[in-house]
Amino acid sequence: MIQYHEDHRKISLDLMFAKPIAKDQINYAQTLALVILNHLLGEYDLAIKVQSINFVDTMPDSNSITAEEFAKRFDNIWKNDLKHTGVFPISESEDQLFVFELASKDDPDDTTLVQRNETANALACDINYGYGLNLSIKLDCKETLSLVYDIEDAISAAFRENKKGIHAQNSLHQATRTMLWYVEDKHFATQIIQNILNQYQDLSVKIDCEFDPAWMEYLAWVD
Repeated sequence: MIQYHEDHRKISLDLMFAKPIAKDQINYAQTLALVILNHLLGEYDLAIKVQSINFVDTMPDSNSITAEEFAKRFDNIWKNDLKHTGVFPISESEDQLFVFELASKDDPDDTTLVQRNETANALACDINYGYGLNLSIKLDCKETLSLVYDIEDAISAAFRENKKGIHAQNSLHQATRTMLWYVEDKHFATQIIQNILNQYQDLSVKIDCEFDPAWMEYLAWVD
């Protein structure tokens, strides 16, 4: 039997066996339950879209459903409840930036300003956008910041043209602005950025592209 709840825009599960399990069989039964879930949901969905799985001894009967019933509801929960529709935003005008500030535990004055694009939530953990690409640029003056805005817009437009990537987040820390996109093809996306950066030879830049199918960087600070 399963209960599910939203957890950092993913799905966490409480599992309970419908019948008593002998103590010496609990580990085996739990392993078998995970195998069954893997079969019902699929390996990708279980590994990427499920935040956590906990085995419990009791749960309210009114809120519990069978594993088979949960599997039938899973896609609806993901798309309608969590709003991960898989629909690519048509234009950049749809972007909705949620702004917040993070302070270091060791130094409250050491802060990071974050802008998260809530519109990108539609594609979170989408199998087609499994690479997190960060572009970091050192800001040495106001003119550089203006150039960074131009670069950001150019890259986002290039990715949107063929739905190759989505602008997900920006951060500003110690005079360095870091822009995050989730992209389909690591090499294609990196080349697009390089082509655009060729027009800005004097900037101090760093490109980092890592496999992040769980969108861990984007979902790190969600409610």
